[in-house]
Amino acid sequence: MVAEKPKEPESHKDPFNLGWDETLGKPENVKLTRMDEKRMEMLKILQRATYPVIYQTTFYQNLYSQGRQFSWLAYYCDTLIGEICCRVEPTADGGKRLYIMTLGVLAPYRRDGVASYLLRHAMLDAYNSPAINSIALHVQISNTVAIDFYKKYGFEVKETVKDYYSSLDEKDAHLLMRSAE
Repeated sequence: MVAEKPKEPESHKDPFNLGWDETLGKPENVKLTRMDEKRMEMLKILQRATYPVIYQTTFYQNLYSQGRQFSWLAYYCDTLIGEICCRVEPTADGGKRLYIMTLGVLAPYRRDGVASYLLRHAMLDAYNSPAINSIALHVQISNTVAIDFYKKYGFEVKETVKDYYSSLDEKDAHLLMRSAE
C-alpha cells in the first residue's frame, strides 16, 4: 500500500498573497519536472542556448548536491523549454536561503508565463521548507526586464555588487532578495 501524500492546505496555494490561483498560472501544454541526474545533460544544452556564459562542472555539481529538490525543468509537449536551478545556502544569521542560480526560458516560449510558473514553484517549495527563510539571486544591473520581473514577486534590490560577473561585459549585479515566509 502506497502512503497518500497529505493534501496541501488551500492557504499554501498563494502564501505570498500575490494573486495566484491554485494552478499557479500554469501555461497551456507546459509540464514541470523536478531536476534529477538523468536530465542534467539536457539542462546543459538548454543553458548553452539561453545564457551568454558556459557554466563549469562545479555549477552542476552544486546544483545536484545542494538544490535539486528546489529546481525545476519546464517541458512543452515533451520538449525542454525552461528551467529554474536553485541551491540552498547558509545565511549569516544561521538560517538558510534558497539561492536562484538560473531561471531561463528559450526565446520562442518567453512571455507565455513559463518563467513565472517556474519561479512560483520554487517559491512555494521554499515556503514549505521550514529551514529556508529567504530567497535570493543576482541580476545584471542593466537587465531591467529581469529586475522588474522579480519585483512583481516581492523581490527587492538589497545591494549592488561590483564585478560580480567577471566574464561578461556588464560585470555589476544587483542582489535581489525576499522573505520565504
